[in-house]
Amino acid sequence: MKQLVMVERLCLIGHILAMAFGLAGLLLVLPHPEFILALPPSGQMVFQWSMAGGGVVYILLGAIAVSIYAYRTLGLRGWLAFMLPAVGLSLGSELLGTSTGFPFGHYTYLSGLGYKIAGLVPFTIPLSWFYLGLASYLIAQVGLRTVPITAPLQGLGAIALGALLLTSWDFVLDPAMSQTAVPFWEWLQPGAFFWHALPKLCRLDGNRSRVYDGCGAVMDSIAQPLASL
Repeated sequence: MKQLVMVERLCLIGHILAMAFGLAGLLLVLPHPEFILALPPSGQMVFQWSMAGGGVVYILLGAIAVSIYAYRTLGLRGWLAFMLPAVGLSLGSELLGTSTGFPFGHYTYLSGLGYKIAGLVPFTIPLSWFYLGLASYLIAQVGLRTVPITAPLQGLGAIALGALLLTSWDFVLDPAMSQTAVPFWEWLQPGAFFWHALPKLCRLDGNRSRVYDGCGAVMDSIAQPLASL
């Protein structure tokens, strides 16, 4: 178990460093190409690799760290009971959205996030739904313990609050990552909120709630382990 904890912490640290390095590249380096040109050939090669695969590494490290944490604290059943429905439902909704425009509106993923399933959705996208979704749900669940409400209301509140936390991530990330010098996806229907339509963001919150509902089996699976967190 100590080895798992070490791997978990290393992946979490790598996840944070990859995020910081990626943000620095997008916000500071790319707007100043003279900095890139001043790098030696080896430095330019590392930068090109980081821009091409940094997003994939960032998401994989986060998914591995959360998976190990979930396995250690919730058990194999609790981890899989959340991960499998979360990945399946999120992949299905993303495939539906990128192919038909429903329910989020018309959009398409560009390069930079890894191999695309069916040529539409990078494999890292459902993984990000899983690990951020589980983290959001656990934060909501633990936070609501301080509220004097019944267990059924606590469970429903955790679903609603977890979906809201996950949507707040999208609320920032979607506009930001579609308007950088090297965007990861493109919205084809312009809207009022940083090129995004507000109804689309509302549908995102509802869709997150449905993902949590689809992971209903996890509620019973992790109820006991959660009590010790």
